[in-house]
Amino acid sequence: MGISRIYHNLAKGDCPMYIKAPILLLSNWLFQGILYMDKTERVFKLALDMLFTLVLVFLGVNLGVSILIGHTFNWILNGHVFVVFKNLKIITTPREKFDVYLERLKKRVENEPSIVWAGVYGSLVRGEFKETSDLDIRLIRKLGVINGVRACIFVMRERSWATFHKFPLDIYVGDSVRFLENMNKKELPITLKGEFDAYLHSL
Repeated sequence: MGISRIYHNLAKGDCPMYIKAPILLLSNWLFQGILYMDKTERVFKLALDMLFTLVLVFLGVNLGVSILIGHTFNWILNGHVFVVFKNLKIITTPREKFDVYLERLKKRVENEPSIVWAGVYGSLVRGEFKETSDLDIRLIRKLGVINGVRACIFVMRERSWATFHKFPLDIYVGDSVRFLENMNKKELPITLKGEFDAYLHSL
C-alpha cells in the first residue's frame, strides 16, 4: 500500500482525532503532495525548498534551521494546508465560495497561455458536495521549460491564495494528459479550459 493510500485511508477513517491530526499534519508538511506530482511540478517544488534554504543560510541562519523554515515556508506558499484541515473536519466552506472561486479561476486559466486544459473533479462532479468537501482541480500544461515554470508558478499562486483565504483547494498541474489517468475514471470532469475532451472520454 502506497503512502498516498495510507494517507487517504487515515483521512477518511474513524481514527481518533488525537492520533489522526498530528499524523496528517506531519505527513502533509513532510511530503507536500510531492509523491503525487508530475515531474516538472516535483522539480519546481524541490527547487523552491532549496532556494528558501539558501536565502536563509545566506542571511546567516543555521543550515538545519534554514531547512526547517524553508520547507515550512514552501508548505504555506505552495501546499495544501487547508485540505488537511478539511480532512480533519475542522473547517467548512459554503458552496457559494466554491462557485465564486471557480468562476474566477476559469477566467485566470483562460488567460494563462501555459495551461492547455483545466478541469474540476471530486464531489462537485459526483453531485455529492458537502460543506466539508475540498475542491479538486487538475491542469495540463503546454510543452517546454518556460511553460512548465509558468504553470508551476500559476499553481503556486492559487495555493497561496487558498492558504491565506482558508480555502480547501487541491490543485496540481500535469506535464501531459497522461497525468489525468490517476483520476477516478468514473468521474467525467467539468472542463474549465480544454482541448482534450475526446481523449478524456476515452480514458
